[in-house]
Amino acid sequence: MATQTDPMSQSLSKLNEMFESLNNRISALEKANPNKVKYFETMVHRLTDPHSYHESLECDLDLTIQLPEKFSASDLPMFKPTDDPRSHLKGFRATMSIKGIDSALYPKIFPLSLDLVC
Repeated sequence: MATQTDPMSQSLSKLNEMFESLNNRISALEKANPNKVKYFETMVHRLTDPHSYHESLECDLDLTIQLPEKFSASDLPMFKPTDDPRSHLKGFRATMSIKGIDSALYPKIFPLSLDLVC
């Protein structure tokens, strides 16, 4: 039988307090702004569903980030259906890093590295 000074009991007690606090905060948020809660639920569902695809919204992109003037998509490694997707992604990231492209632009540039047959 575990005592209250047992580290496992203390951890479980602390975890229980954290869950109660989180539940109280969510309840307060639901009362204050139910639409926001619905939005969060939708986003969590999209991100945790292994069979779903979602594209980030255009407003997620920082518009202050720009491509270098001499950027050319012809320098990107092209992916073909017979290639290994992981190797292609590694090559894409390496090329972008060498060119000094901000990682926030990767989702917008990546489709340029796909062969038209794909």
